[in-house]
Amino acid sequence: MQAREFYLCPSLPAGEPNFGDDMVDFGNGHFDYAMLSTFAGAKIDLIHNEARLKGESEVTPIIIEEDVNFAMNRRWLDSAHGVRDKSSSIHANGQGHFVGVDGSVHGIDGGAVATTDWEFRFPNGEWGPNPRFERYGSWNTATVD
Repeated sequence: MQAREFYLCPSLPAGEPNFGDDMVDFGNGHFDYAMLSTFAGAKIDLIHNEARLKGESEVTPIIIEEDVNFAMNRRWLDSAHGVRDKSSSIHANGQGHFVGVDGSVHGIDGGAVATTDWEFRFPNGEWGPNPRFERYGSWNTATVD
């Protein structure tokens, strides 16, 4: 496997970047996975292992397979998963995948989920919705509003 292939989902046809509004059924040819922007610059020991997805316990995601038709291969061609991004649902049973903070890989059942569907345990131990941070490293001092 070439290093470039590591960033591409083998189930998704690779394509060219699409900077328009057209719906596509292919990747951008560069990356199909995104990091949660919430954790940009976070100290790994301040990210709790447990998160909640629509109220259900999950491993905290740090990398998510993103929906190419929502943002990954449309207007915002970036590798950050935040604000209103959604997970992929291209696999069997409408499943997408994510990598947990512990390095494990998990499926997300039931179709695309929004970034706002996640809740995290903040460094102070309190639970809260996925925040929208403006500064790199903001997680390290985050508290629930």
